[in-house]
Amino acid sequence: DRLVGEDGKPLANVPHLGISAYEIGKLVGTAIVEEIKNRNWDMKSTGACVLTIDALETARERIRGAEEVIVAAGFPKENIFKAAWSKHDAVGATDTAMPVLSQHQNIKNWIGFTSNDDGVMGIVRATESKNIPSANVIGVGINGNTVDTEFSKESGFHASVLLSAREHGFKTAEMMYQWIKEGTAPPMETYTTGTLITRENWKDAWTKEGLN
Repeated sequence: DRLVGEDGKPLANVPHLGISAYEIGKLVGTAIVEEIKNRNWDMKSTGACVLTIDALETARERIRGAEEVIVAAGFPKENIFKAAWSKHDAVGATDTAMPVLSQHQNIKNWIGFTSNDDGVMGIVRATESKNIPSANVIGVGINGNTVDTEFSKESGFHASVLLSAREHGFKTAEMMYQWIKEGTAPPMETYTTGTLITRENWKDAWTKEGLN
């Protein structure tokens, strides 16, 4: 998170290296749209279960990015069903998603997204509780460092955006070194995105990140 002043605004004179929440959200949306097309789903009869955390700017931006991409691709806004996610774990996400699915039992195909993997896992668990087949669910998360269980079994959890802690640490150290040793100040703002991982490539991606 970016350092902020007493007024709650970012400190513009302090260099910041962070994650582009909006661009990561767009990766989520793109992955969902591509998989909808792969499965030949009709967007007009597909529902979107979206768990929101309005108090967190990062969460808002991730969700906004994903939502803008799917809407631009033709997904009906009226089929996007949002629910406020207050208990930020997978169990809380399941509890939040269940009423959404119950209120729209006529919908057979579902997509699910929110601000992280736990939330999408919760949405997926809710679809399982409602006996919705995994083939009728496309869940795409963010973080990507805890999805081995989902990718190792039949699940509606389709993909995740893997965020690189290693890249952040390396770039931060490199910029600090160049600033202190060589007098080269870093850019005031540097943002990274992430890598989309699925069942096909997650093991290789984890290896590169030193996660397995």
